[in-house]
Amino acid sequence: MRSCGLWCAAGILLSLVGQSSLNAQTKVTVGKVRDTRMEGKHPSGMQVFLTIEDAALLQDVKSYRIVPTKASDDLGTDLLDTTRHVLTESYQPFLSPKGLSVRLVSPPRRATVIRELTGEIQFFVPRRDPSASVIIASFSKQPAGPIASPLLAAAGVELNLPEQTVSGIANKGVVSASNATLPSTVQTPSGYSIRLSYTDPNERVVGLEFADAGGNTIRPPGSGLGHHGAVTTRHFHFRDELADSTNLIVYLATPLAVVKVPFALTNIPLP
Repeated sequence: MRSCGLWCAAGILLSLVGQSSLNAQTKVTVGKVRDTRMEGKHPSGMQVFLTIEDAALLQDVKSYRIVPTKASDDLGTDLLDTTRHVLTESYQPFLSPKGLSVRLVSPPRRATVIRELTGEIQFFVPRRDPSASVIIASFSKQPAGPIASPLLAAAGVELNLPEQTVSGIANKGVVSASNATLPSTVQTPSGYSIRLSYTDPNERVVGLEFADAGGNTIRPPGSGLGHHGAVTTRHFHFRDELADSTNLIVYLATPLAVVKVPFALTNIPLP
């Protein structure tokens, strides 16, 4: 077994015409390639980091995902991981224009370059389309059960506040019996837990966010994500109980809110 835990700076620059109306020319740079290779082909062992230069576009980006369409090395190895159930990654929080990464299969040790890498970066910019943000006002007052929203229903999204089954924890000062069924917002010894579930057959949901009455984001210290068939479940943990005026924002992908930037890169050196 041979290991190569190196970072490889490719220094390859591609100027392309993006679909963003904010800037006709968008520059995409291959920054680093991170790979730990052994003999043979190993799934999901390589990350290619891309950098985008478009200040006007990036200033309002909330999240992104990279959708690869083709990837191969100089040996002809297909570097797309077709063993995964979903080739397209979920939207990720946008933190830096230098931290965009696409996961590929780790190539055989004899490979020296990624011969071809094509696809598109999809940036979610909700300010470009008011219909991309569905606000559930005074979310903390919502009882457990389905949440009625014509806008979500039009997108095919069914949002639900399921009751939580917990064992021996305090719920707003009242200690529950073991395995009691409680409302969806539950007080725990370390704070407050909120669980949300939804079905999204059209894959419109980009993310969920909490905001105070002034529109300021309330970030939970901890969160989790799970899937059970067609149902997606999100868990959020807060140190303090949310105010009654707290709003839940459901972000939806729309043609105006999603800015697509295609890329076509060649001969990227491997570490």
